[in-house]
Amino acid sequence: MRRSVERARGSSGDGEVKQATLFDGDAEVYESLRNPVFTAKIGRNADLFADIARLYIPDGSRVLDMTYGLGNFWTDRLKERYDLVTMDLERPAMVKAALERLPFKYDAFDAVVLDPPYAGQGADTVIGAYNYGLVGDLTRERVLGLYAGGLTEADRVLRPGGVVIVKCQDQVRSGAQEWNHISIFQLMPLGFEAVDLFVLVQNHDPVLRHNYQHHARKNHSYAWVFKKAGQLGAMPEGKRA
Repeated sequence: MRRSVERARGSSGDGEVKQATLFDGDAEVYESLRNPVFTAKIGRNADLFADIARLYIPDGSRVLDMTYGLGNFWTDRLKERYDLVTMDLERPAMVKAALERLPFKYDAFDAVVLDPPYAGQGADTVIGAYNYGLVGDLTRERVLGLYAGGLTEADRVLRPGGVVIVKCQDQVRSGAQEWNHISIFQLMPLGFEAVDLFVLVQNHDPVLRHNYQHHARKNHSYAWVFKKAGQLGAMPEGKRA
């Protein structure tokens, strides 16, 4: 069965419309023409994550969200597409564990999601659903330590060819810029490749806590996609634990 897709020729400027004929086997190509994924999106975590998943997580994949929190990345429709394992240290989830000590076998997942707490009011108050029991001082060193520990464990439980999706945000602390997305790129485990970087722009203005301003107020966050070397194949039955 064939389908016709209308495309405006972008280079001629004459408004001429061409038709491309696609077969049912080209469903992904058809979707990319009709609804392409862009690097930046205005909206919620779930809006951006759906785009990332469409590009990088095949349907039926076994996925670990090691910092599930309130489940803000996941719509019901998206959950139906994957074999999802949720994990959190404080909030209800399928598994209660620390992200630096995952209770899973090697090569157990096709994709891993990592979104530890990374923002604070000053250095004392954690902002985020996955509070990780951090009530005291959340220094930048502790934040990056969580990312480093999570990435190390993601490397262990991720199958060759799998991806880890890492949410992060830059911030200003005590008047100094902290370029966390760059530091997290530098924490990428050996044997991984950064294959994409997404930007999520808030759909509302951030709260201003002071009556002065020295830097642009940050209203966006990032999502890195790190891919492990190798090629995904069928999941061995013994790995599903």
